[in-house]
Parts: sequence; C-alpha cells; structure tokens
Amino acid sequence: MERRLRLSVLRALWMLAVSCSLAAGVAAAQQPPPAPNPLDQLGWLAGGTWTAEEPASNGPPLTVRLHCRWAPTNKAILFDVNFFSAGRETPQYDGMYVWHPGKGKLVLWQVNRKGEVAEGELTLNGREMDQTVHVSHLDGTAHFLKAHYTRLGDDSFRFKAFFRVSESDPWQEALELVYTRGPKP
Repeated sequence: MERRLRLSVLRALWMLAVSCSLAAGVAAAQQPPPAPNPLDQLGWLAGGTWTAEEPASNGPPLTVRLHCRWAPTNKAILFDVNFFSAGRETPQYDGMYVWHPGKGKLVLWQVNRKGEVAEGELTLNGREMDQTVHVSHLDGTAHFLKAHYTRLGDDSFRFKAFFRVSESDPWQEALELVYTRGPKP
C-alpha cells in the first residue's frame, strides 16, 4: 500500500510538472515578440577599430581611430574618436547613437575635447547613411556639419563631410576618408 501511495504521489507531481511546463509554454507563446531595435541598422559599426588616414601637406599623416561598441543596455552605440599623429594619440570626441522614440529617428549626441556639444539626426538608406549635426560652441555660437557614409563592405566605409557656419550658408566640402576595420575583439 505504501508503495502505491508513493507512486500515486510521484505521478501527481509528474503530472503537475508537465502541466506547469505546458502552461509556461503557452504563456510564452502568447506574449508578443520583442519589438525590433531600430538601432540594429547601425550594429555593423560596433566592434573592432576603424581607421582612416588623412594625408598631411607637411609632416606625418593624421590617423583617425574610431571605436564603436554596444552599450550594455543594447539601446545605444557608444563611440569615441581619437587622432593619432607623430606617435601621439589625442582623444577628440565621445558620443552615442540612439533611437529617439519621440522623434521617431536615429539621433547622435557627442561632445568634443573642448566641451562643444553636437546633436544630430541620421537617415539610413540601405548601405548609405546621411547625418546632419548642429554643433554648439562654448560661447553659444554654432556651426553645422553634414556627413554621408557609404558602406563599401563589412569592414570599410567612405565618410564624406561638409560644413557651414550658418544654416543659410552653402555647404562646403571638408574631407573625404575611407575607414577600414581592424580585427574585432
């Protein structure tokens, strides 16, 4: 009799476990899938070190190093830009790309080593991206930047930059660089 009781209890526990597992599976299946992260469109930037060289008219060339990484929340891509020349590396910018739900757009915020703050918006079109940026100087004045990115492959992109001092001025070419990515960690 004791053995039958133990078997009955074990069967009941097993049935309870199976029922709980099935209920958990049904509950999980009824939950909507997570919303896509619009920032995933820029995920190709994360990982490794991107470098570009700007030739100098006199002296050593300037090497630009860009590091992009996902924030721990997976809701921002953090970046920093450093200049390397004549054996010395100097930090230039720190910033982030995020999806701004209020604007329904990808945006960027960055600060340079002088403390100037830049805010911008991005528009993606396949393998190309346009970025417009408003830079606020410490004295309250501003200038404007525009950049066009073209992905050349998984590990290279062309960066073409323009600037203007006021919103009514015509855009002037600033520079054009090709970035290549070194090994990902």
